[in-house]
Amino acid sequence: MSGFEVAGIVLGAIPIAIEALERYSEVGKRLGFWYKIRFEYQKSSDHLTFFQVAYKRHLKFLLLPLVVDNDKVEELLSKPEGEGWKDPAVANLLEARLAESYELYLRHMTAIAGVMEKLNHELAVDKNSVQSRIKTSKGTKEARVKQAASQDRLEYHLYRIKFCNGESVRKELFKELEDLLSRMKDLLDTSDKETLLVGKRATAAKNSAIDTAICRFFVHANKLFHALASAWNCCCQQQHCVQLLLQHRTDKKSEFEVVFAKSLPSSWEVLQTRIVEGNLVSTAEQPPQAKKSSPMATLPPSDPKGKQPLKSALRTTGQQHILETGRAAPSITFMATGTPCGRPEDATALPIKSLCISLDKGSEPCCGFIPEEDCRYYVYKVSHRQMKSLTSVTLDEILHGHVEPSPTRRQRYSLALVLSSSFLQLLDTPWLPATWSKSDIAFSNSGGDSSIFALDQPHLSRRLEAPETSESKAATFLQSLDLLGIVLLELCFGTVLESRACRKRWPSGNNEKERMAFDFMAAREWQLEVNEEAGPDFAEAVAWCLGGNRSTPPEVWRREMLQRVVRPLERCRQILIDGAGTS
Repeated sequence: MSGFEVAGIVLGAIPIAIEALERYSEVGKRLGFWYKIRFEYQKSSDHLTFFQVAYKRHLKFLLLPLVVDNDKVEELLSKPEGEGWKDPAVANLLEARLAESYELYLRHMTAIAGVMEKLNHELAVDKNSVQSRIKTSKGTKEARVKQAASQDRLEYHLYRIKFCNGESVRKELFKELEDLLSRMKDLLDTSDKETLLVGKRATAAKNSAIDTAICRFFVHANKLFHALASAWNCCCQQQHCVQLLLQHRTDKKSEFEVVFAKSLPSSWEVLQTRIVEGNLVSTAEQPPQAKKSSPMATLPPSDPKGKQPLKSALRTTGQQHILETGRAAPSITFMATGTPCGRPEDATALPIKSLCISLDKGSEPCCGFIPEEDCRYYVYKVSHRQMKSLTSVTLDEILHGHVEPSPTRRQRYSLALVLSSSFLQLLDTPWLPATWSKSDIAFSNSGGDSSIFALDQPHLSRRLEAPETSESKAATFLQSLDLLGIVLLELCFGTVLESRACRKRWPSGNNEKERMAFDFMAAREWQLEVNEEAGPDFAEAVAWCLGGNRSTPPEVWRREMLQRVVRPLERCRQILIDGAGTS
């Protein structure tokens, strides 16, 4: 007999004892000795009822995590004699849940069954005459009275004497039941707590590994840039544009979304790719799919020759509907749809000698790999399309209000998270040198529509050549953080620093160095308003960028930024996603 089956037996024994007491109370009242045992009877009845409720509740706590079907749980609790208590599958789950406590738990369960047997014997439940009276007492009232009058009164007087003299025995048995059930609860609770702590520890270890990978992502980004530069050896380099998608990463994958655009006589050829490092591609992975864009803001294209007058994106009902519900994804052609993405170990993947040629030829999803000293970068085609024009709008133009409609609060906060996370991943690499600006971050038009831009897909446009090295790396690093703090302020409030009264009180500056110093002073004053506008998490992120990082050792600034900037901005965005914020 399994321990789980014993649990059902105990559950069925309790109501039998309660029912026996109830029948004795009826007989006692008719035979005239009820007043002599009623206090002891009530105490025993309360003990049994309490134990029944506590035991049944404990079994429910025991079963709920093991049995998915709620109806099955209720069936087990209502039918102690049912076949469900003999189910080996549930017993195995119980053993897995209790682990090393399982054998001791079963011994306690068996001990409870033994105590209940003693208690029922003490209550004379096992006597034939009592059982007969219990059965007949379920009939009509007249039948019960007739049966009570015809029975030997001596047996019940003997029972009364035994019951009155057995208080200490019953008390000891009830105490033993209470102790055993308490120990079973402790075993179950401690097993569950241990499982929870182990799970939390595993999650923490996993998160720590992910955090480490994110903080080390700049190493992979740097290697990828140089790998692409080494393979970018065609004679038509001036006709190409390379854009890296900025992403908020939450895993350890070394994957990159890179767009290669090539200028043709009357159009642009745009190829979206996914570049994967080493053997991180799963064998079950399907060909990379184009990401679904979040609702896109309708924006006029930028004018490289000067400021372009504002153009309303809501001139027609149809355009307004696009803004509110999101535009359908542009029509694109997938390469070799349905063909599994090749593994890095695939012998068919060839080294890429000229990236331009490899991207142009063939219809297979995998273009090949770019070899590096300790890894390979596999290039997969995601989409390919022809566009009449390749227009974009920069972050600086959006923040200055040169486009309409303005981004919503949710879009601005999401963008703040992506930019901060990308800053952590890419700063001090050729993708994002320390001397960056808001004009480096661009949003391309979608599907050839020159007035629709995907605000959830910021890109960095770069030439595949090493940037110039700054003379004072430490100074430019601090300036980069200051600029990021200002950008976060502008995304928080939806307006630029130049338009604020706190900046107008300072001189414009005679040179770039003075302007940046005055911008920083004004931003430090402006940041005092962030808590009221966006809450303490956003305020913490801005404060760390605008001075809070000064005491952080250089070797740990990425990990510190992850905890002090990226994680708080994650919480801000989540609040908006959950509906607590408004746009």
